[in-house]
Amino acid sequence: MDSTVNDISGSGHNGHANNIVAAPGADGVAGHGYYFNGSNSFIGVPASPAFNVQKYTICSRVKVMGYYSGNCQFNTILTRGKMGTGVGNYFAAFFDNSDCTGFDSTTECFMTQTEFRSYIAPPFYTPAIVSNTWYNVVSTFNDTVYKTFVNGVLMNTTTLSVPGIPMGTSTDSISIGLSTMDVAAGYPYPFKGVIDDILLYDRVLTDSESVHYGDTCGRITSEPVSVHTAVGSTCSFTTTTNFMNPVYRWQQNTGSGFTNLTATLPYSGVTSNSLTITGVTSAFIGSQYRCIITNSWGCADTTNTDTLFSPVGVI
Repeated sequence: MDSTVNDISGSGHNGHANNIVAAPGADGVAGHGYYFNGSNSFIGVPASPAFNVQKYTICSRVKVMGYYSGNCQFNTILTRGKMGTGVGNYFAAFFDNSDCTGFDSTTECFMTQTEFRSYIAPPFYTPAIVSNTWYNVVSTFNDTVYKTFVNGVLMNTTTLSVPGIPMGTSTDSISIGLSTMDVAAGYPYPFKGVIDDILLYDRVLTDSESVHYGDTCGRITSEPVSVHTAVGSTCSFTTTTNFMNPVYRWQQNTGSGFTNLTATLPYSGVTSNSLTITGVTSAFIGSQYRCIITNSWGCADTTNTDTLFSPVGVI
């Protein structure tokens, strides 16, 4: 958010604010988020044919500050039309379980779904949502598989038992923070907390794009490069990342696939950001190298693949 509820993509899908209050966003800057009161706060976005999609991604940056305990206990992040019913409708939300009368705030999980013709089992995972914590959430659907990424980690994958059914079209609007079209039936599904960002794509983001939404995990900031070196010399491959507490693992491919290197000569630094090869032999020429970077949060990324060449002009 940027202190407005306008569509900054340039597509003109501007929202209308209802009972929301400017609040600090995930960056701590006042006005970069909006507080939703868990009762009657929402942003309405007028209907558009652009919302008729056959696959989608919904990204959101949210701080959860409460949980709806009424009928069926859903909490709306974004919904197109009614939640769970209606051709062409889809939503991103969080809820506690599949019991419409039993409420358990300790099992709240993020999820996405199209209309109930594609009903999915409760997408429970651990750890569950923790109140007053910022989350970057990416939910995707490709007509066959639902995926939910939370803070850069794939938390749930659900494959439909009957995939490939067209989502269809409708003239329904979009509502953020409240299922406005379900209010009259007694299923308002309000959101309580702060929303900093909402993105809706008519395509499925790649896993890498999903992981990097909000840069929760960080990314590789400097790739290693291929090197030309003579037999008997020493060379190195180096990478950098802004991962928190990165763990490095260098790998080699001599023609039959990548395998982990061990810290024995001629290799050193196999678990650091810089791999060194001392005393290159002719057997290494043409070998490929890459580094897999992970951390204890479940983040992961892989560098480009680079090659050890003989010196330029040497055959």
